[in-house]
Amino acid sequence: MRTDEEVIKLLQKKKENFLRYEEETKKLTANGEDAVEQITTALAERQELIGIIDGIDAKIRKLCEDTEDGALLLDASRNRCEYQSLTPSYQEVYQAGQQVFQIIARIQNEDRLAAASMEHVKNRFQKDIRQNQKVSKFSGYLKSMDYGEDVKKGFLYNEKR
Repeated sequence: MRTDEEVIKLLQKKKENFLRYEEETKKLTANGEDAVEQITTALAERQELIGIIDGIDAKIRKLCEDTEDGALLLDASRNRCEYQSLTPSYQEVYQAGQQVFQIIARIQNEDRLAAASMEHVKNRFQKDIRQNQKVSKFSGYLKSMDYGEDVKKGFLYNEKR
């Protein structure tokens, strides 16, 4: 198999992993009751995918280093050259790289939405925590007052009143 064909196959694997990464990024906009768990799981999955993608990039670099015109091939895979100046086989590499970069652009937009969503979840939980602290302080206050059985019945005053 020619080097350019191998690079195209690796770029396709990279594309598949970025598509999975995109799906995990969409999960970061979770807003329900189990939002923190979903976000944590999605972040862990994204981190794993980053490792896989970095491994694919290393393989592409290695393949390009081992070829005569590897610098041009690497540039073609990263869309860092003029498309018109490439041979037809390197144009295919360029196009495969372009598909990856289209997904990356979508992920960047999705990341902005995810950051805003996570900030919203954080603020909501902080508000809930503050509210729970107020409730527990009030409960502690009631327990410190000796109202006896009247508190259990719903009365907050004592009989001398």
